[in-house]
Amino acid sequence: MNKRLVLALGVILALMLSTTNFAAAALPLTPTLAQTSWQGAYWNNTTLSGSPALCCVTYTGEYLDFDWGFDAPDPDVNGDHFSARWTRTIDLAAGDYRFTATSDDGIRVYVDDKLILDGWWDHGVRTFTVDQTLSGGLHTLAVEYYERTGRAVAKVSWELVSANQATPGHWLAEYYDNRDMAGRPILVRDDTAIDFDWGIDSPKPGIVPADDFSVRWTRTVDLPAGLYQFWATTDDGVRVYVDEELILDGWWDHSEQTFKANKSLAAGEHTVTVEYYEHLGTAKARVGWVQVQTTPKAKTTSTWRGEYFDNKYLSGEPKLVRDDAEIKFDWGTGSPAPNVIGDNLFSVRWTRDVYFKEGRYRFITTTDDGVRLFIDGNLIIDKWRLMPRTQFKKVVHLGEGWHTIRMEYFEEGGFAVAKLRWEKVEPQPAVGNLITCVPPNPPHYAWIKVYRLEADGTWVRVIPKGVGSIVPSGYLKIDGLPVDIYRYGGAGHPYWIERWIDGRLVDSVGNFQRGEPEFRIRAGADNYTSWACPGP
Repeated sequence: MNKRLVLALGVILALMLSTTNFAAAALPLTPTLAQTSWQGAYWNNTTLSGSPALCCVTYTGEYLDFDWGFDAPDPDVNGDHFSARWTRTIDLAAGDYRFTATSDDGIRVYVDDKLILDGWWDHGVRTFTVDQTLSGGLHTLAVEYYERTGRAVAKVSWELVSANQATPGHWLAEYYDNRDMAGRPILVRDDTAIDFDWGIDSPKPGIVPADDFSVRWTRTVDLPAGLYQFWATTDDGVRVYVDEELILDGWWDHSEQTFKANKSLAAGEHTVTVEYYEHLGTAKARVGWVQVQTTPKAKTTSTWRGEYFDNKYLSGEPKLVRDDAEIKFDWGTGSPAPNVIGDNLFSVRWTRDVYFKEGRYRFITTTDDGVRLFIDGNLIIDKWRLMPRTQFKKVVHLGEGWHTIRMEYFEEGGFAVAKLRWEKVEPQPAVGNLITCVPPNPPHYAWIKVYRLEADGTWVRVIPKGVGSIVPSGYLKIDGLPVDIYRYGGAGHPYWIERWIDGRLVDSVGNFQRGEPEFRIRAGADNYTSWACPGP
């Protein structure tokens, strides 16, 4: 037997019961919050009319799965000649979904107020399926069912059959039934190129209108450094963005017209976004780009430029300039260049550009005597003094790209040694714990959302779903949150924590980008929000 739970306020309930129009009363057009359960109502008739005999019943299964046999759903509901309606809001990834409904007797399934599956007639146990393309995000589902006589069965489920993600090198295309790309796309697909001449037809007959539609195409491209010319030939409006910067704007009604814009790009991946709308008449959209000028690459030499001086101060003009394959010298009591540089008093400056992947690197010098090491002009090792053969180490974080390394060395008497090498420091996993407080479930519908700051400044959801508390005090501990100790050290990794209670955001901390106080998770420690509970 289902547990009854009255969730709605009297005014809202009265509005729901005053209408037999399901679309108007039960389906919000813009869902705002995913739900973990279904809400159901039952009528002692087959038409969902009048006041329900049983209202606001919670069903916690992910899918609807009822087989009452020849029994009634509840003592207050007829065994035959009854109807029911269930609603729920879910969060789905973009893609093609297959909805399956099995019933005895009639059943209807709605997605976002649209009837997608209709088996509304008397029949025995029968299964219906329908495929539906959905955009990513929240969607409101509703199921209507009636039982005439005999066995009572009502089951609804869905599965992702094709994720709408563009193949590498293709465009992720989102088509809308309006000119402003408003609301949810009515079609999401993979387009190999933006090279369309639809004439007076539709991009997808039966789904996309022939007039007054719009499209957003998105693609990531890997390009060498250089100057690029982007072009678009359309009828009607078009906009082109590169890395979210608008570079080409023809967003008005016009017949076939070509637009061009130049953009200098660094080597690497870039996001290209194209927006297009069609008003009336013919529809055409063609977009592309071409490299018109290359950009010289950074110096790629694998050798060091060595400048040798006949003093310990690197002063004056060098007595010798040469390419050294590596800095790995042990001259003993001799000279780097006999008849040019003295045996016991000289200095050297080595310089080289090196391409590094992002990460932590340990630089190691071994010298007799003094040494200074610079990376991109920053002094990281400073041991400019007389000393026997000695090794020094320094770990630094380098972003991906070219970095200039410069090592300076001097020798004054005795043995002469100068060596430099580096190694990548592999990251070690580190985690911290979050302790906070949220009203327990039940009687509330409350949870904590957790986001982590990435290196590019974006926030990433750490836990796919919110986390709730089941203890009376609301105490909640979330263990094992990742911490990048090499980037943030003991200061802790920036995190963004939200507290939701009964469908409403009531507290938020950590999103400093919108003015909130900073919140950090320190490795190996318990980290408390300001709304933490006294204890378990």
